[in-house]
Amino acid sequence: MNFFVTTSLKASEKLILRAARIAKELGILYVPRGSASLEDIERKYSSDGILVVSKERLVVYSKGETFFFHPNMAKMRIKALTLGKTDYMVSAMNLKPEMTVLDCTLGLGSDAIVASYVVGKHGFVTGLEINPLVAYVLREEMGKYENKSKALMKAVRGVRVLNADHNEYLKELPDNSVDIVYFDPIFKDPVYHSCGISSLRKLADYTPMRVETIREACRVARFRVVMKERTGSSEFKRLGFEEIVGGRRSRIAYGVINLKGER
Repeated sequence: MNFFVTTSLKASEKLILRAARIAKELGILYVPRGSASLEDIERKYSSDGILVVSKERLVVYSKGETFFFHPNMAKMRIKALTLGKTDYMVSAMNLKPEMTVLDCTLGLGSDAIVASYVVGKHGFVTGLEINPLVAYVLREEMGKYENKSKALMKAVRGVRVLNADHNEYLKELPDNSVDIVYFDPIFKDPVYHSCGISSLRKLADYTPMRVETIREACRVARFRVVMKERTGSSEFKRLGFEEIVGGRRSRIAYGVINLKGER
């Protein structure tokens, strides 16, 4: 994959130095922006993604779309939880305070943030993201996130972000080392349309889930393996998910594999 780092237009010397440092850290090329458009840089370098460093935030540009971190959906779901409403992901996980969660497909980060809120300060959530640019943006932006809601801020900052392929990462983990292993593979056809999801789709990995990966997840998880998919998806049966959690009118559902030691 061809990834690059550049800056916003009319960048200061300080911003240019920061972009160059990020490029070195990621082991990819820094491209001076000058007066070039992102489209021009993308075309010239046959780019698969450009990390744009600006004063305001970090953005990933790809094929006319921009990805940046914002906890919109997580914020709404956490508010709903405080009002006593059901979150089907939380129900599918049977999630409780102090539990540990491995989110193997971090994406926008919303599910991991909600999980972080539920497990609290004595729990732990790790999110894996295979795209190095997306992982970098999430790690940096989530790590310094500020909000007047201390609960939301702690939930966002409580997610540990790693750039990793979950297929390989799971193989390195000991048996029964986390409570919940979670997957939210990118849907081939989006269920919901939003700016965040649209931009992420240009950067996502569309490799189908592997049966072997679910088997590894069952080895690693103490209590449950959970996967999000379209309601009625044949992927649930193919991958061994027999219990399905979700609203009758919802277009998404959660497959659950209960493991020995469920509490």
